[in-house]
Amino acid sequence: MMRNSTTVDEVRAAVRWALSHDLTALLAYRQVTHVDKAGRRQADAALVAHWQQATGAGFRPVQIQERQNAAPLPRRH
Repeated sequence: MMRNSTTVDEVRAAVRWALSHDLTALLAYRQVTHVDKAGRRQADAALVAHWQQATGAGFRPVQIQERQNAAPLPRRH
């Protein structure tokens, strides 16, 4: 069962994970979030749940040092 709300950090972590591990899930997520603004929260929750199930771990906040060493995500304008 999915939670009703997810944090921004959880969604970001799930997107980063999907970028390198599950492009199909990421593309499905992006399709919903760009086309159906009303479905965004559900799409966020579904992607976070998929990430947590695939990794077998709950959310762990990213430490400041890890953020400083991480490469920035590519931006599309």
